[in-house]
Amino acid sequence: MSIVMNIYNVKFIKNIVFIFILFNVNVFAQVDNAIDSMFCTKEHQLTDLLRDINDTKFNDVKIDTLNKKVLGIFGAVLQKKRAFEYSFDSILFVSKIVSEDKKIRFFTWAISYSDGTYKHFGFMQYYSEKQNKVLLFSLIDKSDSIKNIDNVTLSTDNWFGAMYYDIVQTKDYYGDLYVLLGWDGNNLFSKKKVIESLRVVNDKPIFGLPVFIAGKEIRKRVIFEYSRMSSMMLKYDKSYKMIVFDHLEPSSYIYNGNYQYYGPDLTIDALKYNGDKWVYKQNIDYKPQGSRRKKR
Repeated sequence: MSIVMNIYNVKFIKNIVFIFILFNVNVFAQVDNAIDSMFCTKEHQLTDLLRDINDTKFNDVKIDTLNKKVLGIFGAVLQKKRAFEYSFDSILFVSKIVSEDKKIRFFTWAISYSDGTYKHFGFMQYYSEKQNKVLLFSLIDKSDSIKNIDNVTLSTDNWFGAMYYDIVQTKDYYGDLYVLLGWDGNNLFSKKKVIESLRVVNDKPIFGLPVFIAGKEIRKRVIFEYSRMSSMMLKYDKSYKMIVFDHLEPSSYIYNGNYQYYGPDLTIDALKYNGDKWVYKQNIDYKPQGSRRKKR
């Protein structure tokens, strides 16, 4: 009799445990769905605001008002639990990139004003192993006031604004080194592209490391300026393990140094990582594989 009772008790306990587990799985699933639904709602809200910004012409006050709402909502939602794992793929008008080690993620966007100038905005998420949490940084575009731009170290509060579309991760003696590729609308006459260097030191992002070498010249970032009417290729080609880009020249020697008249001359240059620095290579023999050259 006691054996039968013991078997009954074991079965009863197993059923209770199974029901308990099933209940908790359902509860967690409901919580996850609710969180995902919240993120999805915010994505649509942000997309609507950014669409309104892009549709607004010759009203800079309205543009800034709408963008402040974007910054407020986006900043708040990126601090939510599980925000670092959520893809935010449904947000339009925002460039999203993630580092290979999954520790860094950038959200950046550009706003055009009535005078033809552009300003850039964004956020950087960084997973700190030291603190075991995700840190959020606002990116403050101070491009107009930054001097000696090729050789100055910057921070998230003093940032050379750009819409980042790729991130390349390497390692050197000091640890992880990241290179960001970005686009800057600049103004009515010219556009820019930037090759930016990034390292995180004591959980603080530092932009601008002396890692780009052209001959005897060392730069902390590389900036290209070219005609508003032109397109420029700048990308990281994994098959070549190089950052490849169009070589820019003025349309006539009389425009030398006047970058609104610069454009590609049909030759390709590159930066190749040597384990310590990115070294400039001029006029390489480049044949892109598998896809057409993407330009913007």
